[in-house]
Amino acid sequence: MMFNPTTIMSDFEGSLLEVLKSEFPNSQHRGCYFHHNQAIYRNIQKLGLSSAYVDDDQIRIIWRKLMALALLPLSLVIEAFDNLYDSVLESSSTTFKLLEPLFKYFENQWIKT
Repeated sequence: MMFNPTTIMSDFEGSLLEVLKSEFPNSQHRGCYFHHNQAIYRNIQKLGLSSAYVDDDQIRIIWRKLMALALLPLSLVIEAFDNLYDSVLESSSTTFKLLEPLFKYFENQWIKT
């Protein structure tokens, strides 16, 4: 009997993803929603936005909207991301300057990959 999973769910550890792709080339990888959100929040911490996240309702709402993108059908994700980015760009220059690194991270880590 051969173990040949069709779908594998795990966190987003790069080395694990490489092994899964190598060992189970016909399997589809699904990332864990918890680990997705955890990675985004860790980036918020890394960017020094933790206090803004705690103190500013608007920033917290934007973060939640970024988290929710993972729940959309794939065909809607890029458009929804672009709309959210545009709404932040139009909201205030202070908010945009504060959140621009988070959006760049999100785009590079989650949209383009």
